[in-house]
Amino acid sequence: MKKKLTAIATAAAMLLSMVPMTGAAETEDPLSDMESRLNTYYDFPLINYKYDPEYYDTFEQGGFVYFINKDNHDKYILGGITDTEAESLTIPQEVNGVPVTIGWADAPSMHAELPNLKEINIEGDRLGWRYSIDGVLFRDATLMYYPPLKEGDYTIPEGTKAIDQTAFWYTQKLGKVTACKSLYRIGEFVRSSITEFDGTAMWGDDMSPVFAECPNLKTVKLNGYLKDPMFKDLPELESIEFTPEALVMDSFGIAGCPKLTELNIPQGSGSGALMVKNCENLQKLSFYNNFLGMSDVTWMETVLGKLPDYSKNVTIAECPALKTVDVLATPYVTSHDWIAIEHCPSLERVAFHEMPESAMTGGEPDKYYLPMTVGEETGQFTVYGREEHTALKAWCEEHHYAFEPISDALTLGDVNGDTVANASDAALVLIAASMFGATGTSDLTAEQEKAADVNGDSFINASDAAIIKQYAAAIGAGTFSGSLEQYLKKS
Repeated sequence: MKKKLTAIATAAAMLLSMVPMTGAAETEDPLSDMESRLNTYYDFPLINYKYDPEYYDTFEQGGFVYFINKDNHDKYILGGITDTEAESLTIPQEVNGVPVTIGWADAPSMHAELPNLKEINIEGDRLGWRYSIDGVLFRDATLMYYPPLKEGDYTIPEGTKAIDQTAFWYTQKLGKVTACKSLYRIGEFVRSSITEFDGTAMWGDDMSPVFAECPNLKTVKLNGYLKDPMFKDLPELESIEFTPEALVMDSFGIAGCPKLTELNIPQGSGSGALMVKNCENLQKLSFYNNFLGMSDVTWMETVLGKLPDYSKNVTIAECPALKTVDVLATPYVTSHDWIAIEHCPSLERVAFHEMPESAMTGGEPDKYYLPMTVGEETGQFTVYGREEHTALKAWCEEHHYAFEPISDALTLGDVNGDTVANASDAALVLIAASMFGATGTSDLTAEQEKAADVNGDSFINASDAAIIKQYAAAIGAGTFSGSLEQYLKKS
């Protein structure tokens, strides 16, 4: 609020500077006096709204501070909280017979300052645009504030459209959070005790999920158009799952997730950047080439911390167990930029799938736009691509990396051609099935369709995806070893 007031004052000062002064007698700047009064804080610990003390009085009652217009006492404006040790707060409809309105324009900044709060309610459940449901504060279909000591799992009520950016900060007793179908925007989970986030039901075009410093978070499931999702310092995170319909818009960043072993990032539209950093046990990474298009990635440092000096559009660093990287193709991308890899000593394979030659040359056969910067402590991996990828082969020859063609003869279940049948392939099968239902075409090649029809019924659908998932789970658990064909015979 102080920055906002200062900005307003600065703008006003600029306007005033354009008006000629009438004489030297005008020595006092009325704007400076007004700004000084507006920036005067009352002596209360949680003031979420400021009023000019020349025109407003204040008083405390019931753990709150109220502002009163000196010339008009027809309402009391609730502007802050004084009882910082409260476990329960109830906002009244009126005080001393005078109606109450809430002066908070946005979510109150009271997460760290109210460490004992378990619930905040509104008398009669609603006051203007604000309302409370089960001790949680809302404003106009937006979940604004979740008390830090409210305990247990939480299902976001149907009808909620958005979660305020800071609504779940510092929540210390929170368990699993389940999103409702109506949710189209989510905020940040920062230093929260959240154990699981299930967003498979939600769908929206303004999702910007951030999960940071949540020590108990194990699984995250996401759906919708996901703009710049970020994951940082999640020591127990084991899986990030996306529905077949999910799309990543712009960029994706992850750092400090030591228990994550596999990450398959869905495609998106437009161009963005990808940062994967300090994931100690990550073994397999796949992403789409739409992340190879953004030139400035330094903004990610605000979430992920300092990035390596060599950071490019795709930066993969400090992942000592990483073995395979698969870059998948999306029709939205026609040119590529840089990939940087460093401190990945176990890396064996980097594969580029189904990419047109024009995407690597920019239409100029003598050039290639897919260079890789390979830094310290990175294994001498093999690069895989299509035989027609002359630009990629030229890069391998120049930088002394082995090139191996990806065979057109895909094995059963290996839809993306990375030599294994796993969750990535199951996701592609579901996407193809969904596309076929909507358009009458799967958008797969003939070889991919053959690999996707696992049960041999001439249809590509959820049944095929389920078999691939079961097979991958058996391989991962060590209860089966062999091809998918052998698995089907055994079953």
